[in-house]
Amino acid sequence: MHRYIALVWNTYNAAASSRAGKFVSALRYSTEHWRELFSASGMSVFALTPQHAGSKAYVLPESAGIILGQLFPTDPAIWSPAWELRFDEKVAANCCDADDAFIEKYWGGYIALFRDASGTHCKVVRDCSGKVPCYRTDQDSVNVFFSNISDLRAIGPFTLRHRLALCSGILIFVRHPGQEHRPTRRDRAPGR
Repeated sequence: MHRYIALVWNTYNAAASSRAGKFVSALRYSTEHWRELFSASGMSVFALTPQHAGSKAYVLPESAGIILGQLFPTDPAIWSPAWELRFDEKVAANCCDADDAFIEKYWGGYIALFRDASGTHCKVVRDCSGKVPCYRTDQDSVNVFFSNISDLRAIGPFTLRHRLALCSGILIFVRHPGQEHRPTRRDRAPGR
């Protein structure tokens, strides 16, 4: 599994561009061996090396984005042990525009970051299995996507906000058929 930090920002926002530049510099000069896998206007993606042997990084042509992880086509007719994933310009151009086309065509454990040709719209897609973690926070209008919360120390101190009621509801949620359940104080994690 890739350990990654992806930065996405609006290039027309001077404060966001400045903050993103500081984050990029911090990762480039970090002592933890972060490697820049993708860089384009409004998006930078870094991975911690070394990576898991089965994980790959697929950089799409025309700076359309990057996919981290393992992919295979959903159509078993085209899959073989020697099959190798290749993206051409046509496939890359459709990734950011099509809503669920990518998820319908490819399975596996991956996180994909796509951008349109103008660089003004970005889309982050995680496979439905959730094999590759994807957390998100923002700092000064820079969206930060990451796989491991402890990796954020590489780009500086963060004050992370979380909604305890939402988190505890997800972690302890039990649903019985035909019964509506909303987390209550009693459902929350011990000590909270």
